Amino acid sequence: MEGQNLDLQEKTSVAQTEAPAKVYPIPGSQPEHVFEDANDEAMGIETISYPNGGKSKRVVLSDGRIAITRRVKGKDMIEAGKLAGQSVEKVNAAVAAVATKIDDQPLILDDLLNMWGMDFALISAMSNNLNF
Repeated sequence: MEGQNLDLQEKTSVAQTEAPAKVYPIPGSQPEHVFEDANDEAMGIETISYPNGGKSKRVVLSDGRIAITRRVKGKDMIEAGKLAGQSVEKVNAAVAAVATKIDDQPLILDDLLNMWGMDFALISAMSNNLNF
């Protein structure tokens, strides 16, 4: 009996020291925004889903500005195609530019292409996750 109690105490103390597993989504800084998964949490990307099926993601850029990227519609894809022109390499960036506002101002493709790499990568990740 005493040996069994000792085993139970050891198992209980081990179980108490393990951190509980995270369950996503995790609430973000506002009630409606959440971290959708561990990758988004690591990058600081919060997501909001709307009842109509729309979805957007937001992140704070390296200079403190807030970028919000949304799901695009067909007309947005056509606009992005016009911006990309003949450059296949620019298509994803053009979609990201069309879908993103920074501090509530539209993002211009050239401005996106001239951002610091980390900010460009964050905006691209949000757009790719939502739109491809």
